Amino acid sequence: MPNRIGRYINLNPLSGGGMGQVFLAEHELLPGTFVVKLLQPSMQADPQAIERFKRECLIMMRIQHPNIVHCLEPGEENGVWYLPMQFIRGTTLQDRIESDEKVDWKEKVSWAIQVLSGLEEAHGAGVVHRDLKPSNIMVTDKGIVKIVDFGIAHEAGSGMTRVNPGTREYMAPEQLGNRTIDPRTDLFSLGIVLYLLLAGRHPFKTRKDQPDYETDGAIADPAVSPPPPGDLDPSVPPALGEIVLRALMKDPEKRFASAQEMRLALENLRSATQGSLEDVRLKFVVDLLDRATRLADLGGLESLIEAERFVDEALRLMEGYQPAILLKDQIAGKRSDAERVELLLDKTRHALEAGQLKEARSCLDLALSLRPTDSRLRMLQEELKTRLHERPPVAEGEGTLQKKIAEALALAQKGDRAGAHKIFAALLAEAPGDLWVLDAAHAAGVATGPHRLVVWADDEGGREWAARAVAAGSALPSKTLMETWDA
Repeated sequence: MPNRIGRYINLNPLSGGGMGQVFLAEHELLPGTFVVKLLQPSMQADPQAIERFKRECLIMMRIQHPNIVHCLEPGEENGVWYLPMQFIRGTTLQDRIESDEKVDWKEKVSWAIQVLSGLEEAHGAGVVHRDLKPSNIMVTDKGIVKIVDFGIAHEAGSGMTRVNPGTREYMAPEQLGNRTIDPRTDLFSLGIVLYLLLAGRHPFKTRKDQPDYETDGAIADPAVSPPPPGDLDPSVPPALGEIVLRALMKDPEKRFASAQEMRLALENLRSATQGSLEDVRLKFVVDLLDRATRLADLGGLESLIEAERFVDEALRLMEGYQPAILLKDQIAGKRSDAERVELLLDKTRHALEAGQLKEARSCLDLALSLRPTDSRLRMLQEELKTRLHERPPVAEGEGTLQKKIAEALALAQKGDRAGAHKIFAALLAEAPGDLWVLDAAHAAGVATGPHRLVVWADDEGGREWAARAVAAGSALPSKTLMETWDA
């Protein structure tokens, strides 16, 4: 068992089966717990298995929605492909069914509505899940539903096929018959899940003496229809039973035309049976915004992108909701800053590699002004400090420069700021923008206050450097601002 892959460490087995092994893991830089899915060792030499796993990674990266598990960037190390994703604190619907937990039918409908919301996003991207079942649907501790495992999802135009994909007792008739599938195939599978939640048993498990018939026979047989779930649990409203049975129609043309149509039918039913749908929506929206706020507070680009998706879902449910609009604007600003940080980080690294220490310092200072707690920036800052202190003499008289800086610092220590200013002014006139001189001047306090940097009128390089920092909203590690200062 691997203990590390990519930047993910301390891997602990969570589950296994099918194409992948699933591990709990930590990231060497980022806080929190992650889930990492690895291709099964027995399949790591199978080109088709590798291609399917890579396709799952690409699908999961492309489909981003609050009701679909969020995946991070996949990778490959030593021939092993892996897919990192968010860790969900919650349980699967399979766990809930097996625990015999008493749950009101309205909450079960809420779960189904959230699944349908996630399916809308997937189907809109041309993806059919093909393996919806209770173990692939999770409910978080806060009641948010997450669809997981797109390992055998069908992507329109992919050209990839597989005989009888999915779990047989949750397959639609067209899957069992290896016929053409479409988004309505997922609705049939969800119909089975919802029936099982409401009635306490599988809709087609009626002949226990013939287990195979329950799936291959009863599901595929057009003449076999399940009884209304209300016949098994009188608390289930007849209108809800009709919705479930419509999803379970053997002919796809007689099912709901889309996940959106089925979702709206369930929402309308819930509205008619439990008072105001707006109250329910508001509760859900407030929870979405709370999650978005907590993600936005993390500040990282990936967290901000996911926060935006939660806010977009809130606005889809309650268009024009002012708190959501305000939060969206705030996140957009933070995301803009985060994208600038990533760009500056990349430029800093390239500048360091090229030995352009002044450019690296400039980019890094701007990045730190936007995100001073970023551990990646702090690591680069330490590296840059080391490189600057190890800088070889760049011209004759470098020793004289150091002596003059020492002389100016000594004057400043004695309180002779005017004398120190005179020396620094002369040095900057000879070497505009020299980082050693600027740092020494700042350390000596040769400025009008703790938030000002001396930038000489004839120092084009230094003025440009500080101006770029000011344009970022602040500037250097010392929080300085540009000001032309004349003794």
